[in-house]
Amino acid sequence: MNSQASYLFKIGLFMIFTGFIVIILGSLLLAYSALRGLEAPSGAVIIFIGPFPVAVSWGAHGGLLMIIGLLIAILMIVLFLIMFRRRVVEVL
Repeated sequence: MNSQASYLFKIGLFMIFTGFIVIILGSLLLAYSALRGLEAPSGAVIIFIGPFPVAVSWGAHGGLLMIIGLLIAILMIVLFLIMFRRRVVEVL
């Protein structure tokens, strides 16, 4: 592998492991708050199956979390399209 590919591979692995750690910490915090009875848990999930988003939310703050999640998902799609467009232009 060349230097740039190796660098991108390391960044990709780091992002994957960071994502798993964030998911685990979020699950632990949610379980802790539910066990302590501090507040009713709320959350939102957005999963893309192909081009179709499947969104679910629950709890008192579920609507707000859903809106924030959808905005992040839209931002990710826009950034992907911008990056893909640059690559197509470079190839041509």
